[in-house]
Amino acid sequence: MTNTQSNTAFRGFGGPQGTFAIEYIMDNVARSVGHDSLDVRRANLYGKTENNKTPYG
Repeated sequence: MTNTQSNTAFRGFGGPQGTFAIEYIMDNVARSVGHDSLDVRRANLYGKTENNKTPYG
């Protein structure tokens, strides 16, 4: 039965909270600069040839 959600406790170890926080921040950035939030998200995606270096190298 893989098509239903788990009825047990699940610990995300802070992952879900971090994701929620950064999505909220991206929305605020978009609102502040007057752009659509999807455009801001797309501008910050990693690319294959350009924009493909992480802060850790």
